[in-house]
Amino acid sequence: NYSTKSSVSGSDSATSSNAGGSSSLWTEEEREQFKMGVIVNGWGSWTEVAKNVPTKTTAQIRSRALYIKRHKQDEEARLKAEHAKLVSRNPQLYSSGYVSQVTSAATAEKPTDVAVEPAAVVKPKSPKSPKSP
Repeated sequence: NYSTKSSVSGSDSATSSNAGGSSSLWTEEEREQFKMGVIVNGWGSWTEVAKNVPTKTTAQIRSRALYIKRHKQDEEARLKAEHAKLVSRNPQLYSSGYVSQVTSAATAEKPTDVAVEPAAVVKPKSPKSPKSP
C-alpha cells in the first residue's frame, strides 16, 4: 500500500525508528548531542563524539561530519572555535601539547586585533637607508 510507505518517511516514524540506531535521519536531540560531542572532544574525534550520541554509529557520526564539512562550513568553524574556547578555558582537562595545538589553530583561523598589530613589528628594516656620520 503506497500510503503506508509514504507515512514511513514522516517525521514521527523517523524519530521512533532512530531509537534502534538504524535510521539515517537525525533528530534535533541527536544534532545537539553531536554538537556537544564535537565541542567537548574536538573535530575529528569521531569515536569519542559517537559516545555522546548513543543512537548513532561511529560511521553515521563521520557521515554527519562530512555533510557539515561540505555543506555547512560556518557550523564546522563555529564548532571548532567552541572547542578551542573550551580547551583554552580548561587546560587541565587536556594535555599541554594538545592545548597549544588547538589554541594556535584557533588564533590562525580567526585573527584578533592582537594578532594583526604585530605585523608592523615583523616588517624588515630597509637596507637602503644610509647612515650619516
